[in-house]
Amino acid sequence: MKNILEHILIELKVKHTALYTEKLYNEHPFKDNLHGISKMLSDYGIESTTVEIANKDIQSLEIPSIVNLGGHNVLVRDFTDENAKVLWNNGEIKILFKDFYQLWDGKAIFPQSGKESVEPDYKENLKKQAYNTSRKYLLYIVAGLLLVSGFFTNKLFMQPGLSVLLAVNAIGIYIGYLLVQKQMHIHNDRADKICSLLGNGGCSGILESSAAKLFGIIGWSEVGLSYFTSNILIITIFPHLLPYMALINICALPYSFWSVWYQKFRAKQWCTLCLIVQALLWLVFVANLVFAYISLPSFAIADVLLTVFVYLVPFLTISLLLPVWNSGEHMQLLTGILNKIKAKTEVFVTLLMGKPRYEVNDSVSQIVWGNKDAAIKITIVTNPYCGYCAAMHQRVEKLFAKIGDKMSVRYVFAFDQHTEAGSKFLTAVYLDERLTAGKKKEIFDKWYQDAKNRNDNFIKKFGVDIDSEAVKIEVERHQQWCMQTKNYATPTVLVDGHKLPENYAIEDIIWFADIKQ
Repeated sequence: MKNILEHILIELKVKHTALYTEKLYNEHPFKDNLHGISKMLSDYGIESTTVEIANKDIQSLEIPSIVNLGGHNVLVRDFTDENAKVLWNNGEIKILFKDFYQLWDGKAIFPQSGKESVEPDYKENLKKQAYNTSRKYLLYIVAGLLLVSGFFTNKLFMQPGLSVLLAVNAIGIYIGYLLVQKQMHIHNDRADKICSLLGNGGCSGILESSAAKLFGIIGWSEVGLSYFTSNILIITIFPHLLPYMALINICALPYSFWSVWYQKFRAKQWCTLCLIVQALLWLVFVANLVFAYISLPSFAIADVLLTVFVYLVPFLTISLLLPVWNSGEHMQLLTGILNKIKAKTEVFVTLLMGKPRYEVNDSVSQIVWGNKDAAIKITIVTNPYCGYCAAMHQRVEKLFAKIGDKMSVRYVFAFDQHTEAGSKFLTAVYLDERLTAGKKKEIFDKWYQDAKNRNDNFIKKFGVDIDSEAVKIEVERHQQWCMQTKNYATPTVLVDGHKLPENYAIEDIIWFADIKQ
């Protein structure tokens, strides 16, 4: 299911990846309001104008535009004589003007993309997405090849009964997959359509009930998925175990009666997917009966152990992988909830004020980037040779690209005899009046971008005086402040003199940029 942000990017033909877009949207603290949408669009270089339409004149809306209807952000993409065409979650829907007027609060965002509009680190994200997608499809291909190999090796095409069983159990795997997704609250359009055949909410209601788990622990959806998977393995790879498969199927049939009884008399609602599973159990039984696969197994120890293995391994694999899959799907949503709390100004200020405060001004360090008069003043205790500090420098650059002149960043070098040369060099670069601000920034960026630049040749290249009196005084100020405050750890981030609270990253400052102004 596409979110509103992805709908907008597709409509504006902005290059993006679902990998980055979903993460940004799900984790954003203000995704539910137009302000948050505007902020997310700015990450892609999309300019957006927020307006309030007088008298809620619908015809004044530009196309496309983003509006909030009844608490939901939607993309308005076109108008007809009586309807507004909007993109919302599952796709395009039409809303009568009178209904649109009642649901709309009169505010709108008009997004405008340009040639420079693109996802941050788009090429890198595209590689990651391609890798993840290729892994998934490679798994499908390998599994498919194994099944095809078994199909032809065991000449199943010459045995109609096995072909029928293969088809029925393949459908069972698909339905089991949909059930697992429903139980894990992962949206799937096909699952929703199937579930709606016998009434809305039936599948979700049943899957949320206590009866959906065996012993209150094991989900029946997991059992069903692994059961049909094991059947496929027996049919294609271990056909001599068919009598055991038929016996297990017979033992499973009473469950279908209980499931139907529970849905009709206890839950009083139908789970369409669950009913399909019960029907498939009986289809397997009928196929076994018609094609004479039902017989008393020999119960040879080797075959019994192999049967146990075939049914146990898929079940254990699915049971172990589901929590990982589930946590991956829901972690972004949980992060979004946490970010919503963290982004509250009163929460941040309370936590910030609870941290020790250190006086930091020009008498401590003159190395300041950005707007010195900005409301947000950040101090970073850094080390020119520290890898984490180099990464922090690049993170600061990205933050500047988003916030601009709404913040300033002051560097304080914490160094010893091993890092003295680099600290003196960067200090000399910043204090050298012959260099423009742009050139100073360029030298800092090159220093931190690549470790191979941090050497004597690079220092000598620019001809700055690292032993001047001004550099010596500045270096001593940094050293003295670090000793007095005992701030030696690098990188340490201070906001208005207070240490940045735990669970906050420097990137989170963007949430407070407008408020602080």
